[in-house]
Amino acid sequence: MKGNILIKKDNTDFAEADLETLTKALCSWFVRRDSKFYSVNRLGTKLSRDDVVYIALSRFRDEFGEMELSDALLREVFDKAISKRHAEPGMTIPVWNGREIASRDRVVRHRCHNRLCVNPRHLEIGSQADNKRDDWEHWAYGVDWDYL
Repeated sequence: MKGNILIKKDNTDFAEADLETLTKALCSWFVRRDSKFYSVNRLGTKLSRDDVVYIALSRFRDEFGEMELSDALLREVFDKAISKRHAEPGMTIPVWNGREIASRDRVVRHRCHNRLCVNPRHLEIGSQADNKRDDWEHWAYGVDWDYL
């Protein structure tokens, strides 16, 4: 029933489910630290709020093209994810402590394939597919001498 609930903002109606879908997507793409934002795919690059809005709008159009992206809906998404203070899980851009993030979609890849190694320079964040490709390359080509 959530998809049938309409929210009226600025003389425009939009579905609550659309607001939740877009907000959760936005909050999964970025983290924040010290008033700056970072893409979870490029944690080394600082982004401004305007950068986040620009990148998110592009991704919304690519990934949710079938959804009507009204100005009122987008304004509410950005307010909820970036500006408003609330405790709804997944509905605000999370604070990042400066360390790499591993999650269900992102794993820690151990590049030298030595289980006894504890060198942090040999650890990288990537997808499970990246990790599997590392295994295949290791099996096919053997040791990567750069990591020894």
